[in-house]
Amino acid sequence: MYNTSGYELPEAVHELGDLIDIWLTDFKYANAALGAALSRVSNYPAVALGALRQMHGEISRRGGVRYGLDGLMQQGIIVRHLVLPGHVDDSLRVLDLIWETVGDVPISVMNQYTPNALMRGAGGDLARAVTDEEYEQVLDHADDLGFTQMFWQEGGAVDESFTPAFDTTGVLRSAAIRDARP
Repeated sequence: MYNTSGYELPEAVHELGDLIDIWLTDFKYANAALGAALSRVSNYPAVALGALRQMHGEISRRGGVRYGLDGLMQQGIIVRHLVLPGHVDDSLRVLDLIWETVGDVPISVMNQYTPNALMRGAGGDLARAVTDEEYEQVLDHADDLGFTQMFWQEGGAVDESFTPAFDTTGVLRSAAIRDARP
C-alpha cells in the first residue's frame, strides 16, 4: 500500500506501477487557486488528476481491482478527500473530478480538519471545524454521483488531541543516534 498526497508526476507513478498493489491517494483540491492559497501549489488539480489517471492505468494493466476471499482489497485505488470548512463547493468538484476520471473507486471522505492556534487566530472559515451540514452535503453528493464504496467519519474525529505538536515531542530518535549516546 502506498500512502500518497496525490501530487506525483505520472512518470513516477509508472515507475512504481509494478511495486504498488494499493494506491491510497489524496485528492485535496479541485480549484488551483485554493491549492495555491492553502498548500502553495498552483497546479495541484492538474498534477493530481494526471497521477490518478496513471494509478488507474497501472492497476488496469495489472488486471484491475482485486479483492481476496475475505473481502479485503488486494489491488486497487482508494481516494481520500478532506472536507475543508467553507469550501464545500471545492469538495463537490473534487468528487466530480474523481468520478469523471476513474469512475466508481472507493473513496474516503474525511471531516477531521482541526484548526491549529494559528488558524484560529487568523479567523475565517479555516478557524473552525467542518459543520455537520457541510459534511452531509459532500456525502450526499458522493451518493448522488453513484459512489458505491465510501468510508466516512462520524462525530468525534475533530479534536486537538489528534494533532501532533510538530515540534518533535514524543519522536523517537533513530537507533544509530540512540545507541551512540554515552
